[in-house]
Amino acid sequence: MNHSSGGSQPMSNVFISYANEDRSKAEKLAHALEARGWSVWWDRHILPGKDFDHAIEEALSAAKCVIVLWSPHSVTSHWVKDEATQARERSILLPALIAQTRIPIGFRQVQTADLSEWPGDSSSANFEQLLAGVAAMISSPSVLRTRGESASLTLTRAAVSSAMRCLRWLLSSRSSRDSCLAWLHQRRQMRGLRWALPHH
Repeated sequence: MNHSSGGSQPMSNVFISYANEDRSKAEKLAHALEARGWSVWWDRHILPGKDFDHAIEEALSAAKCVIVLWSPHSVTSHWVKDEATQARERSILLPALIAQTRIPIGFRQVQTADLSEWPGDSSSANFEQLLAGVAAMISSPSVLRTRGESASLTLTRAAVSSAMRCLRWLLSSRSSRDSCLAWLHQRRQMRGLRWALPHH
């Protein structure tokens, strides 16, 4: 089964999928991630009036990173394997081994963090590896947005530069200059704008 961070935060960054028998380990991991500032959906308690399956599906779909805790219990759970499959299809699967077991077919090629001996603190190198994976998945869309904004800014500057070149060419002609001045004067009156025009 899997779970929700209180059921009141369906837009959590991290979704933890685990078997009921591994609840204590899932809770420990959830608290460690929350201490790093991430919102985590892990607790199966759902708000009254909320459909259980729908609430979980909603949280899973909204998550940017899905941590699947593999154990002898979870490898036989249809819930966990279904959630792991959806996460893999969206390329947001981050598996962690919390007890020695054979990972199900279809998930063995995914790099898995070994938390089987994790004491629960942040001093573990394997835990730090998991944190790095979570950070990479969650920050990826932001990086893309930043790159997109930079590209848009570059295009905007190029467009302004081209427009200024065209304007200078138009103003090089007396008739064109007079036409431009008349048009700008009209626009200024309509919008109350002030224009700083070049003088010859």
